[in-house]
Amino acid sequence: AAEAAEAAEAAEAAEAVQAATRDASALKEVAAAELAAMGFEDAELVRGVVDKNTGAEGVNLERCVTALTALSEVEWDTMLDDLAEMGFDDRALNKKMLVMSDGSINKTVKQLVNTKETKEAAKQPMELD
Repeated sequence: AAEAAEAAEAAEAAEAVQAATRDASALKEVAAAELAAMGFEDAELVRGVVDKNTGAEGVNLERCVTALTALSEVEWDTMLDDLAEMGFDDRALNKKMLVMSDGSINKTVKQLVNTKETKEAAKQPMELD
């Protein structure tokens, strides 16, 4: 009986997590739609900013607007082209990293190098002693 009760509690907890995830996704979609209505048209950029500014209390729309306004003043295409010339060809990842680093090309390159090194290390076979 105790095992059945534990299994039921685990199932309820899993269902609650799934519901919360659906709710968070819905909130992010609503926030992204509101930002698009305000004139922020780069959906990829908007998604990144919404992700960055979503916490336990939900999406902080004011911070999203502030970030998007600041980031829209940055020469995105130039920075993305610069990153591509440096060998970082994944434009979507580059945009995400630029958002995470508040438009700093230096921080973005550091993040991308760390990401690239991590991926390459994961591909290498492990040596066991």
